[in-house]
Amino acid sequence: MAGDPVQLFIKALRAAEARSEPANRQFFGGLISGTDQRDPRRARDCIRAALLSPKLKNDAISLIGSSKLQPEDLRLVVSLLQSGDVEPWQCAPLSYGRGLDHLSADQIMPLLDELGRHGPAGHWVTIHMISMYLYGGKPLPKPLAEKLKTSLLARGLFDNVIEQGYDLEQMTKLLLQQGELDNRLVRALVKQLLSICRTSDAEVFYKLQGTIQSTIMYLLPSYPNHVWEEASKLLTSGDWHVRFYAEQIFLSPHGNHFGPGLVHGLPVDVYLDWVRKAPTARAAVVIKWLPTVVTLSDGTGTWSPELETYINEFGDQPGVLVGLERRLPRCWSGSAVPHLEPFLPPLEKWAHSHTRPEVRRWAREQIGFINSEIEANRRDDEERNAGIH
Repeated sequence: MAGDPVQLFIKALRAAEARSEPANRQFFGGLISGTDQRDPRRARDCIRAALLSPKLKNDAISLIGSSKLQPEDLRLVVSLLQSGDVEPWQCAPLSYGRGLDHLSADQIMPLLDELGRHGPAGHWVTIHMISMYLYGGKPLPKPLAEKLKTSLLARGLFDNVIEQGYDLEQMTKLLLQQGELDNRLVRALVKQLLSICRTSDAEVFYKLQGTIQSTIMYLLPSYPNHVWEEASKLLTSGDWHVRFYAEQIFLSPHGNHFGPGLVHGLPVDVYLDWVRKAPTARAAVVIKWLPTVVTLSDGTGTWSPELETYINEFGDQPGVLVGLERRLPRCWSGSAVPHLEPFLPPLEKWAHSHTRPEVRRWAREQIGFINSEIEANRRDDEERNAGIH
């Protein structure tokens, strides 16, 4: 073992600088790690020497992470962020492999504070590093809870998305579980989450769509009014672009003609009261995500109670029956018969006994369409089975 590990490191570094190929980062990281086990102070001398080398300065964070991190190491990272020698995303690996576990929340706060000064990219890394620090059920210290709130609500968070958003979802859930969210914060958080509908970057929207849906679903049971307050603004926006993205989040899953949309968990009075204030403009919005047909114990289909109640009150409003018609299946794979037949019994019920004449008339029209489609598909099925096609 070398008597002076720093001199050994500098000698190896000079040899690497004399060669044309890139320096072996793993080799130098190993030297730092071995030195750290003998003398942490001398290991930091090696790191400082590496940061002065054109060959290794771009590997600053990985080299710092080669030793057991100490508060002074994080202060060094802060200085590198301040000087622009490293970017926020390069700091994330410091939390890998439980690299921050031995440090207190107060000790890692200077680094998180500095990351927050670097805009959306820094806030995403902050959320990720806190998630890694808490991995495995570690308690959420108050300073980190406050830092999470700041980062989750940061202006322009979705302007520079550097990950899929899993940490955003998990940390939001954690804050809710720990009682760290109040009405004011939830209202701001829902607004932040749904601001994704205002993005002009389709790649960002679809990258985070699933995360936003899951997070909203988690907040919905405890804060239905807060969710609907913001969702209703987007679903009735004068900007078609915003409406389109909002519908992608709140409507029924693609191909699920029967099922409810994302905000079906709302208490009935929340959306009924909203529609009643302006039924002509709003009734057609809600019809897009109410559940349609439910299957009874005997296997037959019937309209869902929510839909029945809604049509009884708003079936005469513009766009409501048109919106419901669009919920009926219009494309399928294989035979259309199993997709269409479940709608016939409930439609026949409305055609014969609904109190609204416009609903009875609409139901008869749909029955005619479905029967024609079923008959045409059965002929096609028979011809295929007979080997004609």
